[in-house]
Amino acid sequence: MAGGRPREWDREKLLTDLEDYVNNTEIPIASEFAYLQGMNRQYLYEIPEISDAIKWLMTKKEAQLERKGLNNEVNIGMAIMSLKQMGWKDRPDVNTSETGGLRIVLENKTDDPEYFSNVEINIPAKEKTPE
Repeated sequence: MAGGRPREWDREKLLTDLEDYVNNTEIPIASEFAYLQGMNRQYLYEIPEISDAIKWLMTKKEAQLERKGLNNEVNIGMAIMSLKQMGWKDRPDVNTSETGGLRIVLENKTDDPEYFSNVEINIPAKEKTPE
């Protein structure tokens, strides 16, 4: 978009389009929706009439990434990166004294209880093969 006056969007239509997008997209992505609408992603967050729909998009995205990541249906690295962008943190906890395995805890550190969820992944130590 070259210079000039910023484009105006019909906010009711934008809300309807956003709801349709979330309902019909397996893992909704705010930046993808913004791109499809021809707008900057940050602008979406500045429109008060669609703030609840944006929260709904983020909730569905988080739930889908968590479920599909746990079921190995998406690239786990991309799922972890996306969840970290949503406020999750990972904390490796190597406990070699008990099991020799690896325990990874993904914690959501946002202040919004609507987005709170934790996931623990336990990777057992490899058994030593006899030589």
